[in-house]
Amino acid sequence: MSAVAALLLPALALALELYLHRNGLPVIWRRNTLAWSLLWLLPAAFAGGLWLLHDVESGTGFFATYVFAKIWLCAYVPYLHRAAARFKLPDTLGRHMRCCALAAVAGLLPLLCALTALADTFAAPVLHLLLAAFGGYTAWRLLEHAERPDHARTERQARTLLHRWFPVWPQLHGRKLWLAPAALRQARRDFPDVCPTRARHPLPNAPTLTILASCSAAAAWTGAWLLLQALPAAWAFSGQFAPVCSALLCALLGTHTLYARPEAVQQYGTAWEKPLVVLLFFACFKLLLNLSDRLFEHGSAIDRRAALAVVLLVSAAGIGNVLYRARRAPAQD
Repeated sequence: MSAVAALLLPALALALELYLHRNGLPVIWRRNTLAWSLLWLLPAAFAGGLWLLHDVESGTGFFATYVFAKIWLCAYVPYLHRAAARFKLPDTLGRHMRCCALAAVAGLLPLLCALTALADTFAAPVLHLLLAAFGGYTAWRLLEHAERPDHARTERQARTLLHRWFPVWPQLHGRKLWLAPAALRQARRDFPDVCPTRARHPLPNAPTLTILASCSAAAAWTGAWLLLQALPAAWAFSGQFAPVCSALLCALLGTHTLYARPEAVQQYGTAWEKPLVVLLFFACFKLLLNLSDRLFEHGSAIDRRAALAVVLLVSAAGIGNVLYRARRAPAQD
């Protein structure tokens, strides 16, 4: 799978997002339902094209990774909703915060995938062991909690790092992420009772960040952590830089289409806990089995077509659980 083909689908997904949410249009459920449908049809058609024109392994690995990442990143939607409510951001600033966070995570994702591919080239056994261990730990932590954690610890870590190096103006200042010296002096004249938080180890000539920058940084940090947790399963299902990067980018860009109904995503998100745990443990088993086959040549390994079948079956079971809960909820009311 070439780099041009890998960038084609994320470019189409980005163009779709920009068109549907152009000129600050509000997030409407009908419009996002269309986007949600297209963001499933386009990857399926793209995977079919790879299957026919390139090779079967790339197509199946890409689609299996996309299905898993799409389900996994549903946790990012209610977090963005809670972050905007916690910082009391208006709708326009909340949309700006989401765009900044998604742009930052999308910029970090190719670097993360490139480092993983480089490690797979020079130290594949060590990488597979580390990915299997990290994936198993993530599945165990997910199984331990009855509900998905709220990522409060991750957010505190991001804000602590940010406040260590940058002073922070503890108020919103329009859509600005930082204040230039002239803007900071004007803000101090307008609000004489407000003082910026000093950085413990300030960088040279560091700008003064606003609360919007702090919220965007925390959201980007949490999104990057979610993608890092999804990387073991993504690499197990595909094992190549281009399909993994393309699938994760498309799934990440599609999270904005779910923001019209964050309460519904949060309500039925717990129904995906056990399917995700099953897929994570299956990915760990696949990594270890394929690694042992590479080292000892015993001939037992799970190919990508079998992995795609498992992902689709487990995802179908999760969808059935969500539909069952949705039908059961009105009856209980």
